[in-house]
Amino acid sequence: MKKVVLLLMLVVIFPAITFAQGRNPAERRNPMTGRGGGLGSSSRGAQSSEELEDAPVIKQEIKNWVLTDDFTFADSVDVDTITTGVQLHNPIFHKSIAYIQTGNLGSPYQSQIISDQKWRNQFIFHNSLPYYFPTPEDKVFYNTRTPYTNLLYQSGGPKRRSEEVVGVLFTQNVNKDFNIGLKYNLYSTTGFYNAQNINNRNISLFASYSGQKYAIHTALLLNSTKQSENGGIFNDGFVIHGDKYPFEQPENIPVNFTTAGSKINNFRVFINQSLGLGSIKIKKKNTDIVEEEEVVAFNDTLNIMEGSKDSLMANLTLPEPLTEELATLPISTVYYTLQYEHDKREYSIDDLQQYMAPNIEKPYYNNVYIDSLQTRDSVRYNELTNTFQLKFNEEANSLFKFGVRVFISNSIKLYRMPAASYYDPDDREFTPQYLRSDTTLVTSFLGGQIFKNLGKNFWWNAGIKFYFQGYRAGDTELTGKINSSFKISRKDTAGVFAEGGFYLTSPELFQNKYFSNHIKWDNDFRTQKTLRVRGGLRIPTRRLELSAELRSITDHIYWNNEALPDQESGFIQIIELSLSKHFIWARVHSLNRLVYQMTSMPEVIPLPDFAGYSSNYYENKLFKVLTFQIGFDLRYHTKYYTPTYMPATGQFHTQNVRKVGNYPFIDLFLNFQLKRARIFVKLDHANQGFTGFDYFHTTGYPANPRSIKFGVSWNFYN
Repeated sequence: MKKVVLLLMLVVIFPAITFAQGRNPAERRNPMTGRGGGLGSSSRGAQSSEELEDAPVIKQEIKNWVLTDDFTFADSVDVDTITTGVQLHNPIFHKSIAYIQTGNLGSPYQSQIISDQKWRNQFIFHNSLPYYFPTPEDKVFYNTRTPYTNLLYQSGGPKRRSEEVVGVLFTQNVNKDFNIGLKYNLYSTTGFYNAQNINNRNISLFASYSGQKYAIHTALLLNSTKQSENGGIFNDGFVIHGDKYPFEQPENIPVNFTTAGSKINNFRVFINQSLGLGSIKIKKKNTDIVEEEEVVAFNDTLNIMEGSKDSLMANLTLPEPLTEELATLPISTVYYTLQYEHDKREYSIDDLQQYMAPNIEKPYYNNVYIDSLQTRDSVRYNELTNTFQLKFNEEANSLFKFGVRVFISNSIKLYRMPAASYYDPDDREFTPQYLRSDTTLVTSFLGGQIFKNLGKNFWWNAGIKFYFQGYRAGDTELTGKINSSFKISRKDTAGVFAEGGFYLTSPELFQNKYFSNHIKWDNDFRTQKTLRVRGGLRIPTRRLELSAELRSITDHIYWNNEALPDQESGFIQIIELSLSKHFIWARVHSLNRLVYQMTSMPEVIPLPDFAGYSSNYYENKLFKVLTFQIGFDLRYHTKYYTPTYMPATGQFHTQNVRKVGNYPFIDLFLNFQLKRARIFVKLDHANQGFTGFDYFHTTGYPANPRSIKFGVSWNFYN
């Protein structure tokens, strides 16, 4: 296995080293401003004016970006250097203002805001852990003038039930065009309740190179999780009415399982290459379209307001002086992308008989299909995808002023899962003979996109993807985005944005077919039809965003009350209205997001009617070098039948046993920033006991009790 990993590392890194020569003067364009920013525009933290005076000049040292539009566009992202929001110790706080989770840091979770929910229609067993299983679409690439390192450490909870986070990011340029890097994250938590141990690890090796004609982005991603699956506490009343029971500590509360656990390993190889064809010389202008202080203030809000980053308006860059120069750009670019993914999930229960009838009055699982002594469910998934694309750059289209992209792709997927076991008639012990079922599926699709990423005031794109061969033949995706920026007064800039799509999506194999020790199904679901439209208005100078989203779904596939995949043939409509606003009074800040949702079938797609998040703090500076913030965060959502969790499949599913919500979570925090070091100390769930004891994320899974968290993030630029 070590030799295989070493060989794959060489496959990922060696092509970039081979072509590490030359320089590409062509600059990518920010989709909002239309201005060139190299491979990703200059990164700048969204800090207050006082913080910016002493902050490192990152914009002169680091450029970083993610690849969008099927890995054909380098979209800039910010280097995380701001003080605001450093107290958000849990990554899921950055993904949504309201969420369900099974307990402590690193556990499975699901957003309760429909626009924030992400679905990966592949290996469904880590859909509840998207942050801890990043994809190539999430990978950030760098270009640095000096070596850049970020060290992260967090800890919390009492020592016997502690949690720790360790993060290391290192990246360095070999020359002006070739960059390599390493990122490592560890999330290790014991949990306040029994059998809640979690160990999540992420390792990524990455490299990028951009020459005059040739460019390559490569990444090797290794993600894993090992989690105890306690199935939730045995009775919610043990927490809600804790004074009636003799449990002195949360870890003494009975749980459904003490010897159950799951392990997932995920391995990805990503290689994206591009070659410019032809050349054209154009006059390149940089135009100042927005005031610097407007962007700084607005991005400060965006980095805290979960959900706002999905809008293209979040990618504003700082203005550059008005200049004009000749740039040589390719007329067209050809792309080749190779992706390989391997996944394996194991779910196990030792000493299974102690959890089954008649040893327990209400067993968690009613069925045993393979082995009555222990559970050893194992599923595997492999996928190999090859994609070819041809892009005609909009700079070369002087007549219509837009670009065109066409592509074709093929994927091969191999699935392996348990099958009904075989018993040897001569075996007096009736030892089950474990069997496996293998399925291979192949599919191909083609598509195209037209786009306009240049200009000062208006940007758009429209695309189609059609599956013409294989098990997903007939599936279709029609997508589009528009974005704008315009002056509404001498000081104010506003923008209108909209995006949406129509999707015909076949069920994934694991939704149609599955067999395990306790759960099995054999379905023949129809194609799901989804229409999604989102739009809104953003005024950066007022730190304000209004947005609305509409989803219409037919033949929706979901997980029902029995924790089995099901399909609703009726028409489901969902509406979301969102308001984000950052208030500033002198040195007092209040960052707020309010969301209202309505679903026509809450028994199929349950959502809270209302959810809100508010971060309020006082900011000042001591001794002219130490910035500090002191304040509190508040999260709240209304009561509803929250989805609950099934350990055997790792899925959240509907339930109609108990409504959860109408409980505020309040955290007190103190943030510091001293030059390149950011530090936080917070009292998590400070209101425990003052606002009742019904502090559950969902049935069976209470939130952690009050505890102290600490963390430090330190950037180094040499």
